[in-house]
Amino acid sequence: MNQSIKWETFAEVGSRFGKKVISINANQGFGFSSGLFIELGLGCFSNVILKYSKYRGVHYIGFEFLNDPNKVGAVQLTKKGNFAQVGVRSFFQKYQLDAKQLKGAYPVEYSDDSDNRKLAFIKISAK
Repeated sequence: MNQSIKWETFAEVGSRFGKKVISINANQGFGFSSGLFIELGLGCFSNVILKYSKYRGVHYIGFEFLNDPNKVGAVQLTKKGNFAQVGVRSFFQKYQLDAKQLKGAYPVEYSDDSDNRKLAFIKISAK
């Protein structure tokens, strides 16, 4: 037997590595799929800052992941296994977004914000 083989234990039973989406749930929160959790290394982050823009009837919601709970706008991520979520009722209220109407999974795109930080974002056409 070859002693130089390095084995890795597969511990992500039940994870969905293919789907890289951010979901909006009816309770005014966002969920980050296990595929996205792994791709972005969300296990290493404790907080997220949400960003918003609207252009030509399309809502853009950005997510900056960080480890600074004292930064303005930082919200704590709730993590379980390879899944994360955040409840932000006030975000939906401020931007008059109807979570029940927008509920669903959205593909993730990437951009840099005005301070050249990488943002994950989703696009939501007005319904």
